Amino acid sequence: MLIKNALIASDSPFFSGAHHHMRGDDLNTLKHLIMYLADKGVFVEIEQIIDCVTNQFPRTSNRNFDIAIIHSKRSFKEYWAELETSLSGRIKNGGKILQYFGSDEEMEEYLGEPMGGADNSSGAIDLLLNELETSMRDENDLRSEMLIKILISIDESALRRVIDTLSEHSKPLMLALRIQSIAEEAGILGDDSAMEIEAILAPNEDTSVAKLAIFTCGVPITKIIQIVKNADDKNNFFRELFLNSENIFSGSFFLSSSTGQNSTFSSNGMRDLMQKNWADDHEVLSHWTQLDPMNYDSWQIRTRALWNDKKRIECGKVAEEALKFHPGEHNLLRRMAHGLRETGNHREAIEIELIILEEEGLSRLDNYIYLSRSYYALKDWENARNSIQMALSIDPKHAEMIRKLDSLVRKKH
Repeated sequence: MLIKNALIASDSPFFSGAHHHMRGDDLNTLKHLIMYLADKGVFVEIEQIIDCVTNQFPRTSNRNFDIAIIHSKRSFKEYWAELETSLSGRIKNGGKILQYFGSDEEMEEYLGEPMGGADNSSGAIDLLLNELETSMRDENDLRSEMLIKILISIDESALRRVIDTLSEHSKPLMLALRIQSIAEEAGILGDDSAMEIEAILAPNEDTSVAKLAIFTCGVPITKIIQIVKNADDKNNFFRELFLNSENIFSGSFFLSSSTGQNSTFSSNGMRDLMQKNWADDHEVLSHWTQLDPMNYDSWQIRTRALWNDKKRIECGKVAEEALKFHPGEHNLLRRMAHGLRETGNHREAIEIELIILEEEGLSRLDNYIYLSRSYYALKDWENARNSIQMALSIDPKHAEMIRKLDSLVRKKH
């Protein structure tokens, strides 16, 4: 039987964090087992033995597994008579319940050959991250914590990808603090050279989130120190950190720190921060769309800034890029059409305006005005006249439309 997923029932302090110093061997054995299974391409989940005995399974709910592995120095048949019965209900037909005492050899005959190669841990990590996104959306915090602990047990660098899932949670700051605590317990966070930077980022508050932002931003601490030395003022320091960040969590923390505001890590909080402090900084707005392309506000504010600065061709190009992530958004379609008109590509601009008109997405008066301009430029007099007349039926006193209609009449078009 090919083993694809496994449930580990453990009596180690994997979740509680208690007695780590006394039970380090147990935790190391468990971490080795997790990594061993991940290398085989096995998707791993963990429950505490006591939760299995009482049939609670708070972290894995009603999921079924190919195999159950009991991690304990004590014989489960002697100490937990009910454990085999409760685990049997979570094992698929043909599955086994094994006890792991630290020897890989005893697992080999049950696990079979690795799927697709010698090391499949990257595949296991991808599966865990997908499950983490789902548990974040469902706000199943016990499950999310379990998945995070497994991820960083397999690969510490996965913490950066874990941070990317925070946007799926309704309270990302609360969860970020818990992730920071988990990472610190695991010994991942603790670079002494970062302490001075943490103090700058969070001078009047706990530095927990600052530690996490620094570690996950993707910028080496040596480069951050160099940015500090080169920045001519504090605002530029935070701006440079944002521009070098590789995820929206760290980026939003750095920009919030520049204003002295508490970091909310919400889409609305980021929108308000940008509109108030960075609405005319094209480089910052550009990086925002790179970090958070699924956030419609990032494109809306960036294209508006380009339009306000009369960079209309660039505005149109950016709007076209944004539509890959937000197809059919009428404001973005309109700004793309503006860019096309600026370059003389009136036929494509007309196609876009007709889409907006059909879907009644924006002002119909504006639709007819923009259509009339493009038809006029193409010397398509019949459609130009029709568009002008439709515009005047909505606003009979519109000066531009009256002038254009008079011109068509005089020239007998």
